[in-house]
Amino acid sequence: MGVFKELMEEIKSFDKPVQKRLRTIEKNWEHFTAFYFVKGAPATNNWLENYYSTSLKTLRKALTG
Repeated sequence: MGVFKELMEEIKSFDKPVQKRLRTIEKNWEHFTAFYFVKGAPATNNWLENYYSTSLKTLRKALTG
């Protein structure tokens, strides 16, 4: 949570909607990072994103993203 922790330390420097979003992310952090700890869990539940993340080379991803 290194970079995110740094963002949270500076949270008051952001506009209110950004602060709200950051707090929501912080509240749900375990859910957003569960794929790191659950074997075989996808990084996203978006099937199209999963398809492209496994089927395209890195350069091609950058060009299509």
